[in-house]
Amino acid sequence: MNNVKAIINGNLQPWQQKTNLSDDYYSPELRKMHSVKENFTTQYRIDFGIVPFSVKIKYYLRLIDTDIVEYTNGVLNDTFGGSENLVAYKLNKAQKKIQSLLVEVNELIERKQFDIAVITTKHADFKIDRNHKECTFIFHYMLVAVMRCWLEIQAHFIEFIHNEDVLTIADIYSQILQKAAPEKPQIQEIQTIDIKSDVTAISQPIEKEEAFAIQYAQEKYTVFMNEVNPYRFIELQKLNNLNEHKINRLVKEIIENPLHYSVAMLSFLGYLDNLKKTYSLSKEKIYSHIAKALKSDVRTVKGNCLVLNPKSKEDRYKYQADQFIEKVEEDYNKIFSGKPLK
Repeated sequence: MNNVKAIINGNLQPWQQKTNLSDDYYSPELRKMHSVKENFTTQYRIDFGIVPFSVKIKYYLRLIDTDIVEYTNGVLNDTFGGSENLVAYKLNKAQKKIQSLLVEVNELIERKQFDIAVITTKHADFKIDRNHKECTFIFHYMLVAVMRCWLEIQAHFIEFIHNEDVLTIADIYSQILQKAAPEKPQIQEIQTIDIKSDVTAISQPIEKEEAFAIQYAQEKYTVFMNEVNPYRFIELQKLNNLNEHKINRLVKEIIENPLHYSVAMLSFLGYLDNLKKTYSLSKEKIYSHIAKALKSDVRTVKGNCLVLNPKSKEDRYKYQADQFIEKVEEDYNKIFSGKPLK
């Protein structure tokens, strides 16, 4: 994790004068960077509670995420198809490294007095003592990102770990960081959608067609989440406003409705803009990514994305996402309020 180490005690320390630069410097640097895709099914997500308030923070978060994903991918790749002894050795080595890193980051946070309450309060003024607040954001994010690394690796190798040695999020705080876990941890386990039909009082055998429908819906959900998780879909502001149950309801609407509805909803949520601004994806790469996530074809996705622009000359009879702009906002508000959809 070269970037992470450099941020902690190397030439990327964000409080240094040479790194305390404006957004004009960090914006082009961020655009040059590319995200690394996770080669595993993610089990945890970071729910930081606030969005980055500078491009510098976004740049450092990308450095951290890249290191964490590359390291996790590497541990999993190194043990693929290996013996139990190899897995045990690699797992032990990884956990020791991650534990050491967690302690180091936590000690730095305490030493530098990076109090997260300073940036999470609704009265926070990011213009005052801006560099210190940026550092606070960066290192608290790093702490939960490294914690997520531990949890993802642990989840992958869970069958090789004794029950007594499995750590929960609260365990990591108490046993490794030696402090109480926050009331609302900034990392959460991803909950999957229960797509199965309600169980009736009298149990009846599921018909083959129904069983196939359930399996297909679950597969669509898995494909969608595996594709969008590397781009921090769950961390979009409009999803941060929802609890786990409501997020599941929203994702269910996205994957089960026609494509024009799905594209309109992803646009309303800010996901399409996020792919462009945060991850510097070209339009064609965005179309390809959405097509893969929704198991559709690139041209249909492109057409529906284009008609969202009032000035587009795309065929609005064939591609109808623009006709669902009001509908998706209405559905989101109902989900947010806990109301049923019509």
